[in-house]
Amino acid sequence: MMTLEDMIILARRSRECAERARQEEQFWERLIAERRRTANDATPPCAAVA
Repeated sequence: MMTLEDMIILARRSRECAERARQEEQFWERLIAERRRTANDATPPCAAVA
């Protein structure tokens, strides 16, 4: 059976895990947004020739 202290520790670890997941999600969202901006700013190959 879990004690109150065990439940508190589990809740803390769960919050920490959720926070890390949010940070990782934000990292990937920023990376994807940056890649999209880079792709949109790139000169298309056919426009460079014209």
